[in-house]
Amino acid sequence: KRESDVMFALQCLIVRLASEGGDRLASARQLIASFGWDSDDTLTQQDVGEFVQIFLDTIEENMKGTQAENGVSKLFACVECYVDRLHKPSNERMRSWVRHRDTPPHWPFTLHHIQECEGVEEAFEKMCEPDVIEDFNTSDDKDEISKGIKKAREKGDKDAVKELEEMMEKLMAEGKEGFGKQSIERRLCFKSLPMVLCINLQRLQFCPQRGVAIKINSRFGFGATLDL
Repeated sequence: KRESDVMFALQCLIVRLASEGGDRLASARQLIASFGWDSDDTLTQQDVGEFVQIFLDTIEENMKGTQAENGVSKLFACVECYVDRLHKPSNERMRSWVRHRDTPPHWPFTLHHIQECEGVEEAFEKMCEPDVIEDFNTSDDKDEISKGIKKAREKGDKDAVKELEEMMEKLMAEGKEGFGKQSIERRLCFKSLPMVLCINLQRLQFCPQRGVAIKINSRFGFGATLDL
């Protein structure tokens, strides 16, 4: 439907801005409605960060099947990886346990720790500091494969059993079978940064005393350059 087409609504807004000049304000009602927002939504938490998210997602969707497919991803997408290691390992075998988990490409990049940091670089450093997670099951990969082997045997699926047993052998050979529940350190790493880094400041924080999200209005600085 044209009424729910973001690109068409944006084109109409641009035409109205060009035709009406500076004498009158051009209505953005059609564009707002195309995002799926009603009049009440515009008065709550919708902001430029959500606009950018919906806008870029829509452009990426409209580019599918064209020569420009994945163009938004190449320009704006961050690719991150979470690296897990055991916290205070007691031997060399435990020190060698490492797990990598890639995140799908996404945009814009949401920057946290706005309240406790003075600027962008400090917030990036804070985000990359390791977080300690207690009682993490380091053997969950092994457990999942074991469950899969059991189900495949019950179904009599010999091919699936063979494939899962090979996965188990590889897991054991690489020393990634885990050590049960342990305290781990999880660190955020950047695998690649985009040509255009679009940063969304996470200024909403849940207040346990009031039971609602509140906006952080503290000063947050950024320099002319950003060395990552």
